[in-house]
Formats: sequence, structure tokens, C-alpha cells
Amino acid sequence: MYLKVFIKLEVSLKFYKQLLTNQFITSMKNSLLKGLLVFLTMFFTSIAFSQSVSGKVTDSNGALPGASVTVKGTTNSQQTDLDGNFKINNVGSSAVLVFSYIGLKTQEVTVAGKATVDVTLQSDQLELKEV
Repeated sequence: MYLKVFIKLEVSLKFYKQLLTNQFITSMKNSLLKGLLVFLTMFFTSIAFSQSVSGKVTDSNGALPGASVTVKGTTNSQQTDLDGNFKINNVGSSAVLVFSYIGLKTQEVTVAGKATVDVTLQSDQLELKEV
């Protein structure tokens, strides 16, 4: 009789041990899959928001070397080269670029998914009179 109880108890323990092991493995699989899903979401989101935008900044006289191009609300900024060209990385598709140059009006342009943005800055007569 004791042997029967012992065998039933041993079989029951094996059953519960196997059940707990299967639940643990299933739980770990779910956790790993959730982690992978979060990682992939973050990865593809970063790819979608990190585009490069290039273009040329001019005024009524031609190219503007040294004009400032900044992504509004960030510290992401570039200056134009000698020909007025710029290329700025990590720009969101709905970001706003701020173009500025001494003596000219600051201009804001929404990227709207464009890869090329050309801007012509206008003279700021008020700023010139104050100097």
C-alpha cells in the first residue's frame, strides 16, 4: 500500500514538474518574442525618422556660405559650404528646418518627407537699420 502511494506521489510530482517546466519555457518564449518585437519596432522607427535632407541656401545675390540650418527644437545643425549647399542628417519626415543668416530674415520650412530643400532668404531691412 505504501508503495502504491509512493508511486502515485512520484508520478504526480513528475507531472507537476513537467507542467511547471513547460509553463516556464512558454513564458520565456513569450518574453523573448515581446522583447524582439519592441527592439524591431524601435529599429524600424529610427530608420523611418532618420533621413538626410540637402539643399541650397541663397539670397537675391546668389549663394550664402556660412548660413545656419537647424532642425527646430533640436541641437542638430549644419552650416552651408562656400556654394551655399548643406546636408543635414537625422531629420524627421515632419521636422521643421530653420534657416538663418546675419542681415536676412529667418525662414522656417517643413520638410514634409522631401530629401531636397532649396531656400531663398529675404533681406531684413529692420535688422540692418538697427546696426
